[in-house]
Amino acid sequence: MQVIRRRLDVLKSMNVDGIYVFYDEKGGVYPCVVGKGSRGVAVLCQFSGREAVVKIRRLDSPVDSMVGEAEKQLRANEAGVGPKVFAYNDDAILMEYIQGRTLEEFLKEDPDEEIVKKIFYRILVKCFRLDVVLLSHNQLRDASTHVIVKVNGEAEIIDFSHAKVSPFPKNVSQFISYVINRLEWCGDKRVLYRLLVEYKRVYSVELLQRMARFLGLKPV
Repeated sequence: MQVIRRRLDVLKSMNVDGIYVFYDEKGGVYPCVVGKGSRGVAVLCQFSGREAVVKIRRLDSPVDSMVGEAEKQLRANEAGVGPKVFAYNDDAILMEYIQGRTLEEFLKEDPDEEIVKKIFYRILVKCFRLDVVLLSHNQLRDASTHVIVKVNGEAEIIDFSHAKVSPFPKNVSQFISYVINRLEWCGDKRVLYRLLVEYKRVYSVELLQRMARFLGLKPV
């Protein structure tokens, strides 16, 4: 009971108006969970008259505080990437709610390949922005559950729980690995590898565009 009170106090300190809940057939009441990981549980909530998400640290979390993750996400926000962070403390991060489907769910619908290539290009640009601010997400080699595709076709990278500041970020290289596997790309990997090596030396937009064209990704 003390833990529940503490969590409620945390939400009140963030000015969270309330948490969305649902009822099961037996009348049980449960929070609307929109994401779950080893470090936290993301719950849909109401904040300043709109839907938001509060990621609450799990009791069995391997980390003692959510502050480090929030600071990495704020760094991503400065690059125009990730859900906007509204508030945070040791036990929770209050952030923007990105409504849509995970990349995995989107691809299971078997969308047109040209649409997929356009969305992959948009994600690649977001990866580049993270590289520029020296923030490595570290989970984009399998981006299936770490990207949300919105109804309008825009895409957003989420979950910065494993992100690290690094002089050698690898967001573009990791996501390209995902693209190659997902599209079953059959181009010359030696040429692509040389482009990646050159890119990692300078992190230039020109090399990013060359790699995108080489992969057949479509700018919008």
